[in-house]
Amino acid sequence: MKILLVSIILFNLSSYSLAQIEQSTILANRFLIENIFIEIFGKKVRKYTQKYIIPNINVFGGPCDIYEQVRKKDEGVYKLNSSCFENKSNHKASFNTKPNVLRSGYILKMCKSILSDSIIMEDYYKKHNIKKWSNYSSKKLFLIHRDFYPLKKVSKEQEEAIRKLFYQKSHLRWDSIILSYCLSPQWRIL
Repeated sequence: MKILLVSIILFNLSSYSLAQIEQSTILANRFLIENIFIEIFGKKVRKYTQKYIIPNINVFGGPCDIYEQVRKKDEGVYKLNSSCFENKSNHKASFNTKPNVLRSGYILKMCKSILSDSIIMEDYYKKHNIKKWSNYSSKKLFLIHRDFYPLKKVSKEQEEAIRKLFYQKSHLRWDSIILSYCLSPQWRIL
């Protein structure tokens, strides 16, 4: 009887803790965020990820990348200036962190820096065949949406809201849509 009672209690406790684990939000860490930005905007965006995302280990999570320690030659490692060697405590960093104001602030700086970089944005527009001053097009919106949400389709409500945003701006119309997507926190949730 005691064993049954203990088993029931342990089952209830473990079920409760599993439910807590399943309900917590897991956010992309600094390495994944950098890779997503590179995938969307190209390798030139790395100068901003290296400034705003990668150095902020406590804000974005992600311990040092052990693959940066691979020895390519007998005399040294692959990337001596990597995060693993700059700060010895990087290996203790959390894999991910909770949402916070600093995280949002760095993402804001990141997105604004990207949008103000004419070379990066020119490449991005060219990739999607968008002219900066062109009119609204659902097809072009879907291309931008797919960059940030590759597995989700744009709902009718979202498209209508984005269309209104597009026509509220007299200039930089596509920039405002890209900024909205970039700042959206949902694409950073795993």
